[in-house]
Amino acid sequence: MITLVYLRRKTGRPGAGLTPGAARLLVAKETGTALEINSYPLCLDLNDLQVRRAKELGVALVISSDLHVIGQLDTLQYGVSVAQRGWLEKGDLLNTLELDALLKRLRAKRKGG
Repeated sequence: MITLVYLRRKTGRPGAGLTPGAARLLVAKETGTALEINSYPLCLDLNDLQVRRAKELGVALVISSDLHVIGQLDTLQYGVSVAQRGWLEKGDLLNTLELDALLKRLRAKRKGG
């Protein structure tokens, strides 16, 4: 619930009438923070609607495997599925960028831009 506390401080209103998911998207946009599409079935934190809204807002996203053992690698399909249902394209995901493009985005974030 850190995002709601942050929003409350920024807006002066408790949660600004937003769901935790919506608040998280707005804070990510404001701070230039990438959000994770976690592929592990018990940790699918972002759903397809939130992913689509994140794309509309220009929030950076990554797909992660949350891999702890090699046998869980096949769970990546769930994160990819969420991204596809959220209408993401290759260029919308940080971990699909070419190295130079990724470094450029990371440097811009570090400089505050």
